[in-house]
Amino acid sequence: MFQKFFWMFICFLLQTSFTGFMAVGNAMPNFVIIGLVLIISKEGPGNGIKTGIVAGLFQDLISGAAFGTGLIVKVLDGFLIGLLKRQTFSDNLISKAAIGIIVTLSDGLASLLILYFTAGSFNIGGAFFLRVLPNALYTGIIIFVLLVAGSLFEPNSKKATRIYGV
Repeated sequence: MFQKFFWMFICFLLQTSFTGFMAVGNAMPNFVIIGLVLIISKEGPGNGIKTGIVAGLFQDLISGAAFGTGLIVKVLDGFLIGLLKRQTFSDNLISKAAIGIIVTLSDGLASLLILYFTAGSFNIGGAFFLRVLPNALYTGIIIFVLLVAGSLFEPNSKKATRIYGV
């Protein structure tokens, strides 16, 4: 349990201090979702909601938004990652990156809807295609690169066999 808090704290430190340096145009990676996907992939899909609660509490404590909105969105993210992890029969790197993309899309859409209903009207479609979609693709690419890099350090594992066919 302590490791989960520690790694989510590291992800939030990266999210709050490092994403500006990694921005490509309007796209920025979501390190919190990267942490959620990696932790839930390692610990199993049953821990999705618990990990989402930890991530949501960190987000609510750090952000200036209304307390509870980050908790709701991250619990839904954790539940969705656990659900997709359970439904995904292959445990390869591409499926984990796809789960990251899907969860980032749903996280962004939920955040846009909360913002729309609380702050007023704006073009949700434009915001989705200009901000959420590029962030989701960038987050999926980062997840894939991290998993490939991690599998390079474990050449005798099942992951390396699935990637390289060795």
